[in-house]
Amino acid sequence: HYLFDMHTHWLLNKSPEHAEANKGQHLGKVGERLQLDVQVTRIHGPFPGEFGDSYLCVMETRDDHKDRVIWWTGENLGFQEDTPYTIRGTVKKHDEYEGRKQTQLTRVKEVVLER
Repeated sequence: HYLFDMHTHWLLNKSPEHAEANKGQHLGKVGERLQLDVQVTRIHGPFPGEFGDSYLCVMETRDDHKDRVIWWTGENLGFQEDTPYTIRGTVKKHDEYEGRKQTQLTRVKEVVLER
């Protein structure tokens, strides 16, 4: 996963939202299942790999904090940028990218497009 982590670092640095990023906060505890209202800010991919294509979905919480949430997935779920979603996922890890905290999720399920 080292290659993905380095690639994530590069992609987030190239994202336009990076320039106006706040410091944010980490969400939940590692291993905790969360339900979040998010706005998709960027979708990167597909990235070919040993086990098929991967996509990086970069999101922000839809509240005053706009905390960053990222998710690597092997499926293109049809997410659209600048679109709100309610998601449920498990906290994989907390990290920080250039002074901004972010929460990486895994096993994102029950993705519901708000109407």
